[in-house]
Order: sequence, then C-alpha cells, then structure tokens
Amino acid sequence: MHRNENLSNRQRLDEILRAVQLAANHCRLKFVLHPVTRRRLESTGWIGRLESQENLELLPRMDYPNFIACMLQSSFLLTDGGSNQEEAAMLGLPTMLLREETERSDGIGDSVSMAGHGLEGVPQFVQEKRGKRWAIRPLAKHSPSAFIVDVLEQEFE
Repeated sequence: MHRNENLSNRQRLDEILRAVQLAANHCRLKFVLHPVTRRRLESTGWIGRLESQENLELLPRMDYPNFIACMLQSSFLLTDGGSNQEEAAMLGLPTMLLREETERSDGIGDSVSMAGHGLEGVPQFVQEKRGKRWAIRPLAKHSPSAFIVDVLEQEFE
C-alpha cells in the first residue's frame, strides 16, 4: 500500500489497517512496506500495533524478483498498487484492489476485485482465499514479440 488516497485520508487508512489486522486473525500475512507507507505508519502510531499483531510480518520493499516469488507463494494479494494489480492479473493471483477506482483494467472481474469506497468485502475475500492454492495462468501460445515482427514484416514487404 502506497497510494496517497489511502495514506493521506486518516479514516481510510484506519479502515484498511483494521481490515489487515482482522485478516491477520485468520491467516498469516506479509505486509510489504513502501518507504512512504512506513513513514505514515510511524507518524500515526500504527507501526507499533502492526508490529505486535500476531500472524503479521512487516517486510521492507523488495526488488522485483523477490516480490514475484513472494506473490507466487501467496494465496491472495491485498494491494492499492496498479503495477501489483497487473502482475497479479497476469499470474491469476486472487487480488483485492484497495482503491475506489483504477485506471487499469487488468484482471478486473476475473482475478482482481475492487474494494471500492467501503472495505466491507475484504474480510469475506480473505476468508474465501486464505490457504487456497491457485493455478498460474499459462503463457500465451505465441510470443507478443514474434507477433509484432510478423505484422511489421507484412506491413513493409
């Protein structure tokens, strides 16, 4: 979580973090902290509450390969990040997008659900997805690069 719409609105931040705590009561969670998120949690006093929460591990922001590896070992993803949404949609990882709106359509209505204004759906989402295995989507049969080369060759013949 790193979006200003969630971090700067104290009511929304509190709702999301209460949902995270509730989810941690039912399953083990890893909370990857963007630096701006860590600073906001420290300034609001949430960091101490989250650090003492059972089943909740706070992790520093990680590089791309390690983040993908973490996603592949997960039952679900809670995020407000658009790039996380795209990666999870590509993989087929069940995802709850902690936003009211998104400019990206990847996975919406398929493996990605919108939390919307209220976060009432988060506990049910966690209950349904926790501990479940999911199948990675098969890669496309044809390489996008090969398709582009074919189109360009046809165009410039």
